[in-house]
Amino acid sequence: MKAIIFDLDGTLIESNAVKDRAFAKMFQSFPDHIDEIIAYHKSHNHVVRYDKIRHIYNHILKIKLSDDEFAQASLLIDDLIRSGVIECDFVHGAVDFLQYCKTRFKLFVVSMTPDSELLNILQAREMAEFFVSVYGASWKKTDAILHIMKRESLRENEVIYIGDAPEDARSADKAGVAFLGRDSGRCLLDVSDVVVKDMAEAQTKIETLDI
Repeated sequence: MKAIIFDLDGTLIESNAVKDRAFAKMFQSFPDHIDEIIAYHKSHNHVVRYDKIRHIYNHILKIKLSDDEFAQASLLIDDLIRSGVIECDFVHGAVDFLQYCKTRFKLFVVSMTPDSELLNILQAREMAEFFVSVYGASWKKTDAILHIMKRESLRENEVIYIGDAPEDARSADKAGVAFLGRDSGRCLLDVSDVVVKDMAEAQTKIETLDI
């Protein structure tokens, strides 16, 4: 193994709850629809937040937003999420695991966080130094994995993708690389048999290549 590709939310940092609360707060004035909205949000981990907003208004609330209203809604969800993601806890063992990996493997991040925000988060949390490069929401995850493999001349059996969502497992499968899941409560156990509770346990898996 030569490279590890990480998801961010729910894999290295405990930010899923931050984003869940942000969507709940944003749509708190629609109590009759809030359960459906949160269910949609949680079951579409690989949909960019702005596309989620548009879908929620168009298909759940049946409200047509003007361009200005959509821009305002996008800014609001960004504001609700940004500080919480920077300040939330690391997944247990994440920092030690990154320290262990940084001299042994090439490390990357592939996340559905908007590109510029992703870089800001990693820099603010002093994580950027660990990664060769990062890929945000402008990339589909499978395409990002394949791009990393091509750019770094990596074969399928030399790469592991670590994520916390069923979509992560499917992206790894489509790219032909191994997958290690972190159980963050996103129904990952329904699609993967190789799941750990935190990054301390992930490190043990990597140390023994028990994946």
